[in-house]
Amino acid sequence: MNALQPQLIALIIALVCVVILGCVLIVVYIRYNNTKIQSNLSKKQQDDLEFFKASISEMNRDLLKQIADLVAKSRGEEIRDHHAELLNTFSRLRLIIKDDLYSTMSSTGSCRTALYLLHNGQKSSSGISFIKVSCVGERTLVGSGIKEQIINHSNMPINIFDNMLVKLMDNGRYVVMNDEETMQSARSQFISASKILYSQAVSIFDSNNNILGFVLAEFDHSYNKLTADDEYKALKKLSIKIAPILAFSDYVNINIDEKKNSQRV
Repeated sequence: MNALQPQLIALIIALVCVVILGCVLIVVYIRYNNTKIQSNLSKKQQDDLEFFKASISEMNRDLLKQIADLVAKSRGEEIRDHHAELLNTFSRLRLIIKDDLYSTMSSTGSCRTALYLLHNGQKSSSGISFIKVSCVGERTLVGSGIKEQIINHSNMPINIFDNMLVKLMDNGRYVVMNDEETMQSARSQFISASKILYSQAVSIFDSNNNILGFVLAEFDHSYNKLTADDEYKALKKLSIKIAPILAFSDYVNINIDEKKNSQRV
């Protein structure tokens, strides 16, 4: 009996260790499973939120178009399908580029990253087509306090931004500083909040070196040339990636057709 006692004690200790290890593994598995469930739930909630926001945006745009059509009918004007086609194209582009905008926002440390495209706006009574710029996609940093601007930044006349378009065409780059002069001009549209100290825009060119639009990032840290140059490289990489997407989408064709129609007026 005495000879078996140490073996029995060792067996009991081993069993206790196995039970404890099993309990630890069960607890770890439960915590891991709960974390995974919470992560999946969080992702689903985020996806649902993005879908809801996109749906609301599309509903607002559809409503605006319906109002514009009613106004056009009341004036006896011809309703054109160009704007509807352009809005549909913008909607598709927004879905395609949203992940790229987010990754660029993360890599540059910006508070907001957005895509702006140039397009033909409404015609004046003399038949002149004014160039407009619209935000067609954006991502904002959670917790930054920066609000989305996609609704407000729609069909903005490019000529109100002084020489910004010329600089973007000539240099492929434009920096909007949060200073007294800028905040008294239309360029303040690209400073979403007082905490934004500067924004940087990088042009998107087609294969013929025509400007199609630009990507813009807003930053809440002080301007530094070396840092800004690194940010420019990341934004330039994004603009190069977006250019062929625009080339092979309906965007170019719609705008080319609109320009042809403008020449006939």
